[in-house]
Amino acid sequence: MTHDHARPPTALGLASALATLGLLAPLPDASMAAGAWQTHIRTKDYADLIVTDDVVWCATAGAGLLRFDRITHTFSSVTREPGSIASNQLTSLALDRLGRLWVGTLASGASRLSADGTTWELVNAFDGLPVDSVTTMTVVGDTLWIGTRGGIALWNGRQVQGSLPDGNTVSFDTTFARPAITGVAQIGDTLWLSTPRGVGFATTTNNLSDWRKANDGLPTLTVDRLVGNGRLHYALAGGIAYRWEPGTFEWLPILGGVFDLEEDHGILLASTTEGIWEHLPGAPGFVKILDSPAAGTGPGDDMNPAVDPAGTGHYAAGSLGLYEEPSGGGPWTLRTPPSPPGNTYANIVIDGSRVYAATRSEGIGRWDGSTWFNWSPAFCDGCPNTFRYPIEVFAMLVDRSGLKWVSCWAYAMERFDDSLDPPVFDHLWAAEPIPGDGMHTIAFGAALDSSDGAGGRWFGMDTFSLGTPGYEPLGLDYYDSTGAHVGTWGPGTPAGSRVRNGKIRAITVDKAGRVWVGYPGAANSGVDHFVRRPIDGYDFETVDNTESFDVWAIVAHGDSIWVLTDRNLRRIARTTRPPRLVSTIYETPAGRPETALRLMDVAPDGDVYVGSSEGVRRYRVGGGTEDYTVANSPLASNELRAITVDRSTGVVWFGTAAGLNRYDPGYRPPPPPAGVDDTLRVFPNPATLTGAGIRLRLQGTTAGYSGGIYDIRGGLVREFTTTSFGQVFWDGRDQDGVMARPGVYFVRADRDGRRARARFVLLH
Repeated sequence: MTHDHARPPTALGLASALATLGLLAPLPDASMAAGAWQTHIRTKDYADLIVTDDVVWCATAGAGLLRFDRITHTFSSVTREPGSIASNQLTSLALDRLGRLWVGTLASGASRLSADGTTWELVNAFDGLPVDSVTTMTVVGDTLWIGTRGGIALWNGRQVQGSLPDGNTVSFDTTFARPAITGVAQIGDTLWLSTPRGVGFATTTNNLSDWRKANDGLPTLTVDRLVGNGRLHYALAGGIAYRWEPGTFEWLPILGGVFDLEEDHGILLASTTEGIWEHLPGAPGFVKILDSPAAGTGPGDDMNPAVDPAGTGHYAAGSLGLYEEPSGGGPWTLRTPPSPPGNTYANIVIDGSRVYAATRSEGIGRWDGSTWFNWSPAFCDGCPNTFRYPIEVFAMLVDRSGLKWVSCWAYAMERFDDSLDPPVFDHLWAAEPIPGDGMHTIAFGAALDSSDGAGGRWFGMDTFSLGTPGYEPLGLDYYDSTGAHVGTWGPGTPAGSRVRNGKIRAITVDKAGRVWVGYPGAANSGVDHFVRRPIDGYDFETVDNTESFDVWAIVAHGDSIWVLTDRNLRRIARTTRPPRLVSTIYETPAGRPETALRLMDVAPDGDVYVGSSEGVRRYRVGGGTEDYTVANSPLASNELRAITVDRSTGVVWFGTAAGLNRYDPGYRPPPPPAGVDDTLRVFPNPATLTGAGIRLRLQGTTAGYSGGIYDIRGGLVREFTTTSFGQVFWDGRDQDGVMARPGVYFVRADRDGRRARARFVLLH
């Protein structure tokens, strides 16, 4: 659309002066993108596409922003992190007249990329949006209409000029019983909106004070989409596309089986079960594009369509990836962005430069540092070069010969060598879930003998159905250095008579070769330990005062055995006789996610990483803790499922319920050139002040800063000096002890002659 407003609709009122203060932060360059954090998320659902002369921008529903280069046919991604987009859950895209890309998010406002591609700016409810959930955006001349779940706002090129509902425009409230905007279209001076409660319109010449309903002809008031081509309006409701007929003042059905309806450069596009349809300006109706992909009925299969500015290069995105129309005609080419097999993780193991990430039901992926290779969740009985069925994976390990062991619940204990091409697989205990051999596939915990041990592999087992005859948990399975199964030790076996609970959730081996096992539950649980003796069997012992522990994870490091329970993190001193709990007890975040079995690991420097349903907590070896959540880091989700530390590098991998993260705690960004101001990011941003104060993390190119927090007028509020980790604890009070008011604040900091500046929003 190209219509420019002769005058802005004053009925919207003025946003606060704070709307002129966007939250600016630089876009990370290549060195930063490969720095402390990396995010790996599989794209399953596309929300919107925009095509330029050389790029296709793809907004995804959970994997952030994808950039497809139309020349090289390669993908790159932008995910949520300080200085980038505000969320990975995107809803809409827009490209304004200045060439700035706008990205709407599900609950974090709109992020805007500068025309030169270097800076992101955030526009959210603090700047004047009705709510932070953006649903749609429409460019009109130099302005932008931003639809949200709570109303509509106008960006006038510099700031949010105002929004509706405003508490004063009665006609808006009576037209839209629910102001969740699903579509925006404007022709001339008339603005049209659609919502889940129908369609309405008003005129800018009357300051948008004359809202009227326009629902005649629609079978339902739940309108999913509203677009315009500069002359007419089109609505999507109940899977049917309708055209507004001004003469009869009603909607006329014109195309059925529609999943999505879009407008690009005056061209209307509809994705249907028969393919993509196109309505060119001046044409009488829709025409099907030959060989175009059809929309499906599964999640993410609605085939979001788009076309380039020339009107000749068509694209569509579905759950399998991005489809590109070939220049010479024929079936469209599927372009799949590189990604792991899924987003809900069960375990992670590392072998040199390769990382193996297992999901619950979406397969297993291997990351080699630059690309993903994925084993899809398909059943293949007797296949020598792939998994029998790579799902329901819990126990995993890499042995000293580089063989990978993967317990696929009820299908096989897989042992494979992927240094060969093709890989070679041994399907151990391949059986259906019946008493007997199939039980040996049900492993939760896994551990290697230490370098001083026999070189074997230990697996802690579970059961299909505890309490059912023949389905009792097995206890411990042991495979020797040759890979042969030596035996099983559990409550029902003579050799394992001292194994108090055959259901073993966690297992580790210390540097002296002693095996430690952790049992789940409130009764007959806790921690046992033993050494396997070739002559006289085992010396099973229980650590005193652990019998009531519901053990989530157990990891040996140095002279410590770290035990994560449902209540706290405890340390056992292994060198005491008998081993005993030490007095230091750390309270852990509450909530173990379902079937999360690797919620703790220890770094080479002794730092302990603990996961929960509230994020990650890091216990530093020198004292103190640090939390990583979606509010203050690029963590894909607060619900952790697996944590694994690379013993050779200290890099930590976090498997969550919504994606995979790589975190390098030792990363230090390169210093900026001499004479250049430092880069500073503040997060969380916006920051919420609680009764205990707020902890701000400053991320820059140096370890610490000295400076102050200033108000919007430039007045000093509070001075500070950061720790070596760039954290500032602020109790929310100024220098005189008066509680700070909500608003925009500035951080000014200096270090080694370099200045750093940033701003953040304080909420109460």
